[in-house]
Amino acid sequence: MPRCLAALPSAPPAPRSCSTTAPRAAPVVEEEVYVRPAPRYVPTCRMERRRVWIDSESYTYRRVEVCE
Repeated sequence: MPRCLAALPSAPPAPRSCSTTAPRAAPVVEEEVYVRPAPRYVPTCRMERRRVWIDSESYTYRRVEVCE
């Protein structure tokens, strides 16, 4: 009977990990690092209101999509 449970009279059998030897080191496995590709150029678009002249004295606004 292992020493770690010898003092207990009615103890169940000792697990196998109850030895006095040091545990083995697990091998180090390096994982592949995923590098995400850079996103393609995506233009930034927004809606603007532009003044459109109807005649020399009056105008109206028109919505225009402007992309950079």
